[in-house]
Amino acid sequence: TGSDTIGTNLVIAVGDLVKQFPNQLEPYTKALYGCLSSKKSKVRMTGLHVLMHLILSSHVKTSGNISSLARLLLDPDKRIASFAELFFHQLSRKTATSVYNLIPDILSNLTNDENLEEDGFKYIMQHILAFIRRDKQKEGLTQKLRHRLKTACGDE
Repeated sequence: TGSDTIGTNLVIAVGDLVKQFPNQLEPYTKALYGCLSSKKSKVRMTGLHVLMHLILSSHVKTSGNISSLARLLLDPDKRIASFAELFFHQLSRKTATSVYNLIPDILSNLTNDENLEEDGFKYIMQHILAFIRRDKQKEGLTQKLRHRLKTACGDE
């Protein structure tokens, strides 16, 4: 429909501007991530395409917003969910620690998401954790989580 076209064109235009002027538009990238929660699947798919390109080419930082992309693993539109899987696969190939470094952010945001059911949380985390293959990273992640749990429970 017309509003789908307008929405997707706006997402593409903002993506082009962010690529051209990343430092000036960095404070507004959260709005770009906002399109990932649109009710219109065409807008979500376009937003995913644009953000995937911007993140993988290092034009946009993921801190604080990556959980929005992780939530797309549960998207009812299977094409979007599949593309979200592809994004994390491509991101894991970028550097050995790219996904590993995002896990605390993803975990923190998803555990605070009251709209996310337990099964959905498990599915997302299983998918993300599958990219952690090095024993050293697994041990480091275990230590970080244990420390956070101790802190959260007041055991320190």
